[in-house]
Amino acid sequence: MIYVCGGFDGTTRHTSMERYDSTIDRWSLLGNMAVGREGAGLVVANDMIFCIGGYDGVNLLSSVEKYDPNTGSWSTVKSMTTKRSGKQAISVYLGTRAKMLYNL
Repeated sequence: MIYVCGGFDGTTRHTSMERYDSTIDRWSLLGNMAVGREGAGLVVANDMIFCIGGYDGVNLLSSVEKYDPNTGSWSTVKSMTTKRSGKQAISVYLGTRAKMLYNL
């Protein structure tokens, strides 16, 4: 599966999350984030998908939203101390669980 969230189409900063299933060659719309954003980092950790930072069209963002694929819902988690946009995020796994998240 491939997940994408947010983005900018030249007019609107999106709140949407989409998932691509290559076995059936289909994109599906999933739940919406609270904040439309572009340039956010997206990372998977501990069976959750985190959308980190970005730009809402006025401000750089420090906010972080977490998507639970099991429930199909978003929730807000503690914001970063620094606003970031246009960055990449990675998770580091030790064993079967993510131990650290990095926003590069």
